[in-house]
Amino acid sequence: MNVLDLFRGNRSNRNSKQPEIIEIQQAPNQLPLQALKQNDEVPSIGKRNERIIDAITAVRKTAIELARAGFHVLDINVGDRNPRIIINPCKRCEQLGGAMIKVTKLTNCEVHTMAANINGVQIEWMVPHA
Repeated sequence: MNVLDLFRGNRSNRNSKQPEIIEIQQAPNQLPLQALKQNDEVPSIGKRNERIIDAITAVRKTAIELARAGFHVLDINVGDRNPRIIINPCKRCEQLGGAMIKVTKLTNCEVHTMAANINGVQIEWMVPHA
C-alpha cells in the first residue's frame, strides 16, 4: 500500500467492511519498543542539562531586556559558573547600579570593570578612568 493511498483511501478496500491492518516498521537507529520496560529511564535532553538550560533561558531573557532598554550587548558567556553578559559602556549603565569588580592598569589609564546582577545574570561593562 502506498502512503498516498492511506490519505486518499484505497479504492479496492473502500467497500470492504474489514479494516486493513498496516504494519509499521521501526527506524533502524531507534531502540526496539520491546527493549524499553516501564521502569527503564527514557533518554531526556534536559535531565542532566537542567542547570545549563536554565542559565541559557535566563541569559536570553536578560539580553532581550537589556536590548529593549537601549543597551548594546557585546558578548554572552554561559558556562559552569554564573552566566555573564558584557555590554558596551554608556551613560545608561549608571541606571544598573553595579559595583567595581576589577581594576586593570594600562599604560595610559585604568579600566574599571563594573558588574550588576539582573535575573541571576552578571552584567559587566568596562569604564576607563584617567
